[in-house]
Amino acid sequence: MLAIDGTVQWVVLSLVDVTERKRAEQQLERQNQVLMELSRSDHRQRELAESLVQSAIALNTSLDLEQVLNTILEQIRRSIPFQAANIAVLEGGMVSVASYLGSKDHPVYVSATGAAYSIADYPHFRKLCSSLQPVYVADTRIDPYWRVAPGFEWVRSYLAAPLVIGDELIGILNLNSEQPGGFDMESVERLVAFCSHAALGLRNAHLYQAELTARRNAKTLSEASKALTH
Repeated sequence: MLAIDGTVQWVVLSLVDVTERKRAEQQLERQNQVLMELSRSDHRQRELAESLVQSAIALNTSLDLEQVLNTILEQIRRSIPFQAANIAVLEGGMVSVASYLGSKDHPVYVSATGAAYSIADYPHFRKLCSSLQPVYVADTRIDPYWRVAPGFEWVRSYLAAPLVIGDELIGILNLNSEQPGGFDMESVERLVAFCSHAALGLRNAHLYQAELTARRNAKTLSEASKALTH
């Protein structure tokens, strides 16, 4: 405070405790972060549900193996980002690619479908076949069991899940990413959600093809029998 002669006689200090305000601001920020995460999680769950519905529709409306499996791979990509994916059929000691979905930037874009791989040559295939559990490789460069398939040298992370009917392994669903750590545990859970559709698609298509083959054989035998009796 100033005296008449202009000198300062004393000073009044106003102290405001901002601790409670800071605490409230921090709590509000945490709540906003939680709400944003819940919103993102809800959006991801809706995407997953919609993708599963579309896969089920394809499964119930078509017996065309290629069409059904391609639709399932397309719906998986909506839910789990990847650069390449395939559904492979187990045939003895081999897995054969029945359907492939990838990027035109990669050299195996056209030629992957129909490729066959020996289970014995790939440790992660052997592990999946014996455990019937998903396999995740976060970084192929440092994984001691990783084996590079021709044309897939660019793969940096890998996720696979078994396709099982009852207790029988009938195929493998494979995802590849060009980024290390391209998948996580949520990716594993989402991929497993699609496995039943892919497995049923394989089984239904095989049963349908077997029925068509049996009908053609029966028709051929019938025609041959009629020819012999005339």
